[in-house]
Amino acid sequence: MIIGIISVVVLLLGIILIFAGLNESFYASQSSIRAVFKGITYLGEPVVFIMIAAIVYIGYNKKFAKNLALSLLITWYLNQFLKSIVQDPRPATNVDVTEDFGMVETLYGFPSGHAQTAVAFWGYLGDEFKDNTTYKLNSFTIPIVPVILSIIIFLISISRIIIGVHDVQDIVGGVLFGIAVLLIFMYLEPLVSE
Repeated sequence: MIIGIISVVVLLLGIILIFAGLNESFYASQSSIRAVFKGITYLGEPVVFIMIAAIVYIGYNKKFAKNLALSLLITWYLNQFLKSIVQDPRPATNVDVTEDFGMVETLYGFPSGHAQTAVAFWGYLGDEFKDNTTYKLNSFTIPIVPVILSIIIFLISISRIIIGVHDVQDIVGGVLFGIAVLLIFMYLEPLVSE
């Protein structure tokens, strides 16, 4: 639900920015801001997902860790398939003279792989721990881990625009496809596991 709310906010913001002609308005050219968000975007890299899945496998639950990795693989392959079909180019801000070919990212842009895999991975992880840690605020019970992981998903998604490798529709598409994969996987996994 939290991921859904954040996704609606990103979607509405994206639609407003696209119609206002400000599709790349979050892009930051300052090197200090870009450095911070390059660190945040690293939380959406496969190496981080693999390390966390390995830690979960060793220290928590082997079956859940396998499902976590499977969720990641399914969404990653779907993302690569969608990128090859849509073939949407990266924004003009995807330039870095120190990189090969003068570009930061060389593959197609839509949908954002970081946003899509972040939703599928961090969302599935958050669902597992939604009941373990809660904070009672008056009559509301707030699940701490899903809130933190939803913020991570949001920051990863926004960081891709800030460092200039995606535009808003890439992020919105990635988040929406990530939610679809996450919900389908969470629904079908118990049936398939049996």
